[in-house]
Amino acid sequence: MQERSQLSERDYHLFTEGVYIFSPEENQAAFTPGNNLEHLSYTLEKAANFLVKAGKLRQPLNFDTLLDDRFVRAYGNSKTARS
Repeated sequence: MQERSQLSERDYHLFTEGVYIFSPEENQAAFTPGNNLEHLSYTLEKAANFLVKAGKLRQPLNFDTLLDDRFVRAYGNSKTARS
């Protein structure tokens, strides 16, 4: 990935510090409803409320149109079918 990004090795490592790549199972769990930062809908709601209070958004976003888990579900289903 570093080569493809055309960044120096140093810059690439600085850029990726703190980046975490979810496993397929973590990805599927992130799309489920929940009440902590492990769930995308909860995280988006908190972020949107913050942006409304900060005056960066006029109203909270419609998350139903923002999140699409079809790819994650399809991958999970294909992995299960192979088992």
